[in-house]
Amino acid sequence: MLIAAPNGGGKTTLAQQLVQRRSHVVTFATKPYDRTLNEEFADWSVVRKWDDIEPYMDRVIIWPKREPTLRATIAKQKEVFADAFDRIMTARGWCVLVDEMHYMTDRQFVGLWEEIALLHHVGRSSGITMVTLTQRPAFIPKIIYSSAIHAYIARTRDPADLKRLSELAGFDPRVIAKAVYELPNRHDYLYLNPQGDSPPVIVNTRM
Repeated sequence: MLIAAPNGGGKTTLAQQLVQRRSHVVTFATKPYDRTLNEEFADWSVVRKWDDIEPYMDRVIIWPKREPTLRATIAKQKEVFADAFDRIMTARGWCVLVDEMHYMTDRQFVGLWEEIALLHHVGRSSGITMVTLTQRPAFIPKIIYSSAIHAYIARTRDPADLKRLSELAGFDPRVIAKAVYELPNRHDYLYLNPQGDSPPVIVNTRM
């Protein structure tokens, strides 16, 4: 699943509503403080690393401890998240929610492009569901678009983002770009089913 929207567009809220349908969900927290996670995921278990997950936990946030410096914090996140992705591949059955996908994959930041691409490539056959959230669709790996079964796309007028979003399989790119560009409200999303035959539909996360 792909959810693409600018900051404040309701990505995390929409994701939280959707993943409630799954039995075991793990999300990755990257910010030192995240009000949306604290509010929308208040009943989830917060752990610092994968080894801290107990058998009874089925709603988990992996939230590494903040280090004294920014560089040290990013290095710690890379270490903890890389280990978690490796463990998820063998654990099977998890729904994996990754926010800030650009931050997670870009080599200037956490840089776990290969691990995340692998999870998208073999996840379905391994019983893993990937839920990807991003503010900038132009800057995340293309494999996310080719593997998406469900996509929720909020309004953007950035040419690079519109071009990447139009690459979702099975739709006329001009139609998708025009529909996304013309979405009327901040919390409106165009729902697409790239690998099925459902027509595009507008949904609103506030309704």
